[in-house]
Amino acid sequence: MSHVPSLSARSCRAVSFFAVMIATWSAEPARGAPLAVGGDSLAGAASRVAIIREALAKNPGLKAAADRVRAARSTSAAEGRLPDPELMFQIWQVPFEHPASFRDSQMIMAGVSQTFPAPGSLPARADARRHAASADEAMLADRARDVVRDVQHAFADLTEAVARHRAHVEHHDVAARLLAASQARQRAGGPLDDVTQAELATARLDADIAMEAGSVARAKARLNGLLGRPIDAQMGDPRPEEPATIALSPQALTELAARTRPDLRAAGARDEAERSALVSAEREATLPSFTVGAQYFAPTSTMPVHGYGVSAAMTLPWVWGGGAARAEAARALVQAAGEEVAEAKLRIDVDVGTSLATAHAVATQLRTLESGARPAAQRAFDAVFAVYAAGRGDLLAVLRAEQAVADIEIDIVVARASLDHALADLDWAVGVLLPRTPLETPSSTAGR
Repeated sequence: MSHVPSLSARSCRAVSFFAVMIATWSAEPARGAPLAVGGDSLAGAASRVAIIREALAKNPGLKAAADRVRAARSTSAAEGRLPDPELMFQIWQVPFEHPASFRDSQMIMAGVSQTFPAPGSLPARADARRHAASADEAMLADRARDVVRDVQHAFADLTEAVARHRAHVEHHDVAARLLAASQARQRAGGPLDDVTQAELATARLDADIAMEAGSVARAKARLNGLLGRPIDAQMGDPRPEEPATIALSPQALTELAARTRPDLRAAGARDEAERSALVSAEREATLPSFTVGAQYFAPTSTMPVHGYGVSAAMTLPWVWGGGAARAEAARALVQAAGEEVAEAKLRIDVDVGTSLATAHAVATQLRTLESGARPAAQRAFDAVFAVYAAGRGDLLAVLRAEQAVADIEIDIVVARASLDHALADLDWAVGVLLPRTPLETPSSTAGR
């Protein structure tokens, strides 16, 4: 991995977990082992955090943005320096009859001059560039935030696809039991129709299993792409995780987002940059800049002595009014930047509120499915299957009960995936990977 200059310590602290991971691939190798999961280690079961670290370490867009931040920092340092001095050399009125006879010229002069911009304009201009670089640095963290969200959604899709495939395999085993029971009843004189219905159910599950296997392959290809790996690179199934939720209150999440959201910090830095640019524009509109110089005059035939000269000049910024117009434009940009900060704060409330409400709604649905619907469907199936296995009852009733169990299992898989998606959006809305707490469901409390 090529070396990318590390970000400033101040900004790394500000962007929290995202900057810690970015700093991992930005830092010198001697500063610590990288967080990235390299090589073929994803061939085994991979965790969500390991996948996120791998994506951040391999994303070329983040590395490019880090280089642009470095360039912006260097530019801000250059803006605070004086303009380059100017070295001059002049020869006046060399006769055409003797073009190489410099002593016959009227003047030979060498000099140096230096321009001094309007007092106070250089520090303000440098501050403007420095704040603009801080905004670029915050937007680097914002791009990392988007990468993390995309990876978490892709990981949730893969988790859902694997769980769907596993559920259909489990219900295929149940269908095989039904087929065996119907065949036993048919040998004992039972109806042949039961066997054909059981075979149809098994065949449908075979098709579902094949479809879900394709979904798993598609989800792995997408995740490999986000990780910068070949789309057909080997990747293990995701490491199983229990359903989780966020225990923080809406107010705590909103306050945390106000401190960590990189787009809000970027808007604030741009506001500071425009204010500093306004100071520079106002000074340049009201205060002149000066140029001073010193010259040396070599002896000529008309002035056969060594001599020196000095010069001084200043601008008149009040004559044509260009500086005043530029200052007025800067004031408008300050107003716009302040409104962008207010708009960024509004987005935080909307993003956090929407994502949290979705997470709570899906968590409630998941609890209801696991605590009520699934046990009821399983009891119904167990009852009708026991009757059928005893030689009584109707196979269609058993198939309907088994399908109800299968449907609820898929509903639970979808609800878990929806919860993962909602939590990914909530992480993105707040700006950090939030601490998750186990969601209390019958499956999570079993065996205690």
